[in-house]
Amino acid sequence: MRAPEPALFRALVRKLHARSIAGAALVPAACGTLVMAACGTQGSVMQAEVHIPPQPSAPPAKVLRAAGVVAKPAASADPGAPMDEGDDDETADDSDTCGDVDARSVSRPQGACNDMTPPASVAVCRGCGQSGFGASKCATYKQLFKPRIAKVALDCLAGLGGRCDSCAVYACGDRAMKGSCPDPSADVECRALAKLCPAMPIDICGRYMSALLPAGRAKLKACMSRCSLYSCAEGL
Repeated sequence: MRAPEPALFRALVRKLHARSIAGAALVPAACGTLVMAACGTQGSVMQAEVHIPPQPSAPPAKVLRAAGVVAKPAASADPGAPMDEGDDDETADDSDTCGDVDARSVSRPQGACNDMTPPASVAVCRGCGQSGFGASKCATYKQLFKPRIAKVALDCLAGLGGRCDSCAVYACGDRAMKGSCPDPSADVECRALAKLCPAMPIDICGRYMSALLPAGRAKLKACMSRCSLYSCAEGL
């Protein structure tokens, strides 16, 4: 195919330029690579500029709070893994207070008592202890808690009715442990842990340790390298 005459070519370019919108047009390959642009008188390509109007600034934080909007914190580069237990919808709430029962609301037996004494009735996983996360914790309570403590925790699971969320399940175990019979051997183990974790509440440690069988105590102590007593008890 013969190349167009220079005069014809210039006329074609002027015609295309005249028909363009806001100076933007498809330029023939002879003027360069096909781009959305205007072709100058010397055949140079002039890129069309895009102007973005100034954007409004974000509302102040106090205005957001007043409107009930809570900004999410920026994602950390290292989220850590102390609370990695939640792996499904039922364990979505992994906050430090989820299921943590105030020890002041739980009275411990006074006088001679022994949590190793088998309860009158067998501890059975019922209600929320029969499926999902509740069933998993129910099995753990039976395995690691002393017999009387396990019975208290399992009866609590059975009495939750339809409220089988993770916090309620954790609270059953936490309340049962905090109501344990004082065990002198638990105090010895807690004093040893206090050397590693000086800020650890000795009273709460004693309640937890007193409620646990040897396997449960070993698991709790192994977890305490990070000195998070409630999280370790919750993660049994």
